[in-house]
Amino acid sequence: MEIVDAFGLAGAAFLVKKIIDWFRQLRGGEVNAAATQVVAWLAGVGIFWLLAASDLGNIVVAGMKIEDLNWAATTFGGLILGSTASVVTDSHKAKDDTQTAALPALFEPTPKPVGQTPTN
Repeated sequence: MEIVDAFGLAGAAFLVKKIIDWFRQLRGGEVNAAATQVVAWLAGVGIFWLLAASDLGNIVVAGMKIEDLNWAATTFGGLILGSTASVVTDSHKAKDDTQTAALPALFEPTPKPVGQTPTN
């Protein structure tokens, strides 16, 4: 197996992980987290499409220039890009117990169910 294939499989695994996380977030009522993941996927797809359309389209992925990939492969590459960015962010958050990289929520916080008091 070539190293490029290994990276592709890792990227696909990241996509699977983030899809499962997304369903868990929806089921748990974490609308902000679920919406943020959708934004990450959209950004990844947008960036990958822009790369393919730009002078940087000659970057080789899986033995092909990204400018030569079809729409499905380009979109899939973008989803992998967004998922990989999310996994890296999750990893960083897990290691940073000092909140030095804390950011405000992208969307309004999810209201707590009736009967629970806010924590802050």
